[in-house]
Amino acid sequence: MVIHNAAFDLAFLDSELARLRLPPMGKRDFTVEDSLALARKQYPGKRNSLDALCDRMGVDNRQRNLHGALLDARLLADVYLAMTRGQGSLEIALPDIKFPNFSFENILIRGETQTHIFSVDVSDEDRAIHEKVTAGVANQSGVSHDW
Repeated sequence: MVIHNAAFDLAFLDSELARLRLPPMGKRDFTVEDSLALARKQYPGKRNSLDALCDRMGVDNRQRNLHGALLDARLLADVYLAMTRGQGSLEIALPDIKFPNFSFENILIRGETQTHIFSVDVSDEDRAIHEKVTAGVANQSGVSHDW
């Protein structure tokens, strides 16, 4: 999970999770990458707000009149990719692929269906190729990940 100023957001999320009597973010099975810490390392002494990074990375943030989680997440994704791989966008042109082995699983939050997860069964060979590619991305970016 990539978070800009992770300490702030994680404290907020942990507070909300505690109110729901759920485990804190640190007890979950994923790692957190703090894009603010990464930006401070790459650009010491410079402004490293999300807006400043958008300007520096050439990410269009003209729609960002107010702070909004969804737009900020999209901007952060583009900024993070630019900081770690020089890639300017999350958009990737994909061919029209049919997945014969897929299923939709409902996510239930407080008894209400919120969204769907698209899952695809992959072969061990495809999984090994994926792990090799993602390890290469981590190596190129200089960001350590535990995949």
